Amino acid sequence: MKTRDILIWVGFIALIIVSVLGIIFLTGKSEKSSSVTIGKLKPVSESDWIKGNINAKVIIIEYSNFECPACAAYHPVLKQLEEKFGSQIGIVYRHFPLREIHKNAEIAAIAVEAAGRQGKFWE
Repeated sequence: MKTRDILIWVGFIALIIVSVLGIIFLTGKSEKSSSVTIGKLKPVSESDWIKGNINAKVIIIEYSNFECPACAAYHPVLKQLEEKFGSQIGIVYRHFPLREIHKNAEIAAIAVEAAGRQGKFWE
């Protein structure tokens, strides 16, 4: 391979690397970033659905959607934590219906709120 061909390939690879890094940098600074920092979380209040020890050192805040398969897959993990640690943790549930992809998520959240007003939220 000639020196000129090697330089072309090196330049091409460098261009790809710079492009990928630029995309990562730009998407990381996006206002629509999905990352949440602890400082931006709404404080736990009496309006939240709370189970366990709310004064525990570990509070798990679950943002969930009743129609979401990933949320359903996470539920057994949360149950295991609850069984294993009991009163050492607190669990807070907050609705996060993804209306765009789960057409029944919002109505399910409304139904669960109605159940909660009758003392049956966690059931």
